[in-house]
Amino acid sequence: MTTLYIDVKGLTGDVPVEHCLKINVNGETTLDIEGAGHFTDSTLAENLGTHKVLPIGSHDVYFASGTYSVKVEVGKQIGIGGNPQPGAFETRMPEAE
Repeated sequence: MTTLYIDVKGLTGDVPVEHCLKINVNGETTLDIEGAGHFTDSTLAENLGTHKVLPIGSHDVYFASGTYSVKVEVGKQIGIGGNPQPGAFETRMPEAE
């Protein structure tokens, strides 16, 4: 299992496509929000919590406004895309211990 982080930085506004990442996985993948954020739906109105498990396939994952990190435990491989708000999402690997 591989760990990476998605940093959500100052995500604002009410345009759903800018709050969405298209995530493709070929092994079960877990996402956990660390900080004051939550997953939402395409209306940006629902609080869907801070934990999400993605089965194999393609998923539209919506993020609430704010600044926080998402810990991603990748089962096998992951692809991240979409048309998010410029500068609002950044991926990083964990720091070496």
